[in-house]
Amino acid sequence: MIFLDIDALPTKDYAADINELQSVVAMYIENLSQDNRNIVVLFSSQTQVSMEKEFSIFPKVWLVAEHGYMYRAGHKGTEWKRLCTNVERDWMNQVIEFLVVYEENVDGSKLEVLESIIVFNVKNVDEEQG
Repeated sequence: MIFLDIDALPTKDYAADINELQSVVAMYIENLSQDNRNIVVLFSSQTQVSMEKEFSIFPKVWLVAEHGYMYRAGHKGTEWKRLCTNVERDWMNQVIEFLVVYEENVDGSKLEVLESIIVFNVKNVDEEQG
């Protein structure tokens, strides 16, 4: 079993939020997944929708989204599942209210609300703002 953190792999334009893999990285993933002795698992902070869209070119690869909260164990077309089904998400609204203030005051920041996590994305923030 081979685990690859997609968020740590080189992409075409990280700063512009384009997560498209460089062609050489895609080639390696494809080669690894074609060997029947391997199970290739790609995990990321992305949603299952974006991972399905981005990685549908790899039909044999397993996908893990939102840092492990959602997963698709098996080939393309396999149903997505939640790691935990009885998770309380009441805390999210209070955190969102708090982070919206920062998002409005930090140019280039972006608040991303996923099913299980909240990401305060600062990869496009000017250096002066932190």
